[in-house]
Amino acid sequence: MIDVLYKHPETYLEMCAVGFDLILILFANLQTKRGQDTAKRFKILLYLATVLGIAEVCARGLFRDLKGTTLDYYAINIANSLAYLSTCYLGFGIMEYYSFIFKFKRAKWYMMLNIGILAVYTIVIIINLFTGVISLYDYGTGSYVHGVLYFPIGNLIPIFYYVSIVIIFAVSFKGIAGKIRTPLSFATLMIILGVIIQPLSNISITVTALFASLSIVTLYFTVETEDHSKLLEVTESLEKARVEADNANAMKSTFLADMSHEIRTPINALSGLNDLIIKESKDEETVMYAQDMKSAIDALLAIVSDVLDISKIESGEFTLDEGEYHLAKLLRETNVIISSRAKDKSLEYIVDVDGNIPDRLIGDSVRLRQVIINILNNSVKYTKEGSVSFKVAGKQDEGYVDLVFVVSDTGIGIKKEDLDKLFDSYARFDADDKNKNVEGTGLGMSIVKEIIDRMNGTIKVESEYGVGTTTTIKVRQKIAGEGKVSEYTETTVKKAEEVKTKRVVAPNAKVLVVDDNSMNLKVAKGLLKDTLVNVSTVDGGAEAIELTKNEKFDIILLDAFMPTIDGPQVFKTIREDSDNPNNSTPIIVVTADALSDSRQKFMDMGFDEYLSKPLKQQLLFEVLFSFLPEELVEEREGE
Repeated sequence: MIDVLYKHPETYLEMCAVGFDLILILFANLQTKRGQDTAKRFKILLYLATVLGIAEVCARGLFRDLKGTTLDYYAINIANSLAYLSTCYLGFGIMEYYSFIFKFKRAKWYMMLNIGILAVYTIVIIINLFTGVISLYDYGTGSYVHGVLYFPIGNLIPIFYYVSIVIIFAVSFKGIAGKIRTPLSFATLMIILGVIIQPLSNISITVTALFASLSIVTLYFTVETEDHSKLLEVTESLEKARVEADNANAMKSTFLADMSHEIRTPINALSGLNDLIIKESKDEETVMYAQDMKSAIDALLAIVSDVLDISKIESGEFTLDEGEYHLAKLLRETNVIISSRAKDKSLEYIVDVDGNIPDRLIGDSVRLRQVIINILNNSVKYTKEGSVSFKVAGKQDEGYVDLVFVVSDTGIGIKKEDLDKLFDSYARFDADDKNKNVEGTGLGMSIVKEIIDRMNGTIKVESEYGVGTTTTIKVRQKIAGEGKVSEYTETTVKKAEEVKTKRVVAPNAKVLVVDDNSMNLKVAKGLLKDTLVNVSTVDGGAEAIELTKNEKFDIILLDAFMPTIDGPQVFKTIREDSDNPNNSTPIIVVTADALSDSRQKFMDMGFDEYLSKPLKQQLLFEVLFSFLPEELVEEREGE
């Protein structure tokens, strides 16, 4: 036997490959954990590589010495055919193995095509034994004689599978763990080199099985080790848990957003009708009750807004919407809200604003206002007696101003051990007797922190339990133009005094309000009453489309979410109908959808303006008169 081996040095490399494979088969079968799908597939690769090595050793070396025996022709050609089959099956096996470990999805028809090609290849190889259409050994010449199907079938089909391996590997490359990316690249390279070099070279040695064995050895000590198998199991388990958590979180966020939307719709009716009671009632006690109800509605709306914001944060939809704004106006609106709440609790509210701060700034005024009101509201809420102070300062720096907001109170304070949890979502410290009866969701401060972080600002909270709390916020805003906070305040106060005795009306204007909620229709009519406009209402999209075909309106207020035909569908139908007299009428979308990108979403649809529920009368008036033709608007002396 040794003499036979010495005669065929061209098979030494393949013999080594067979030795590697046999050792790996032994180790693979000794490992008790090898019941996994990936391990079963790997064992098949080992067996195929071993068969390939043995077939090549026999076909290209050992069986050449059988010349003159009864087995010479069939033995060497069977071994040769087995080498072809093993090469092709090994390529198919590696392709399936890669598809499995990379979770590479393929169409069912493509998988069936591969199996069909493999079956045809097998049949052709069997036929080759009797016809030589691919390759048969000729003892007369001492070499293999290739037939007409040598390249198109014998080589191209195996190459097809190995090219598929490369494609699967390349497509999946980014998703491969860093630790095994390099060895897998090496293994793939060895597989391809072994298949390509052998048929295209004129060397007498055989290398296909050797390269395949080197590849499989690499896979064994990287992908198929015990540690890596466990890692794959853990990774798969973690990935499954992550997907489940993401799905659950997405469902929760969607639920919160939908629920917030549904709650804001009736709040619109409550808030609007309550404002009408306050404005029109002559009974002082009734007005007092309505004002208390207004405080409760505002508190409810604040909670809903917090829930909506936290759902946007958790779903990754929370964004800033920057634009030009007046800082003085923002501060004035804030102080009106907080001073009223402080007065209700008999607290002193102290405001100190540096009048030299630039007034026209660029930033997200809505979110900045939300931050300031949230901090001030917390101070009022957690202060039973004493005062709440609000100080605003600013320092200019080359086109920017660094704003500093300091809120101090004489409230119950925060324990040192609780300060680190202050910005956690849902965190409250209700166990303490001092604040167990204070209302709130525990979402406000986490939202504040998120907004400040998005603005690249800072927030610092200092507190002494039982004495009070001081919160300092710093944000940088771009200066949009000249003018100081003090100048804007003086100007707006004078203008307000000048127009105090006048009101703007449009008695000849026609407005259509579309909403499926009857109470919201009443609110809209009530809020528009002072403008003297002629208001028509319909409670559905189909009715709105039909009415607009026959009657011309100056403005249409259109609810976004309605059954059967929603607002955007109504809008599209009117705009696309060139015969509709309201084809170019300004259409304002009115919606409880208050997500940060909602305005842009509806404006992109083509709506002329966006109003969110609950409707604010002043904002409604501003939008109304900005779109009405000048000839329909007039000023009258106020009552």
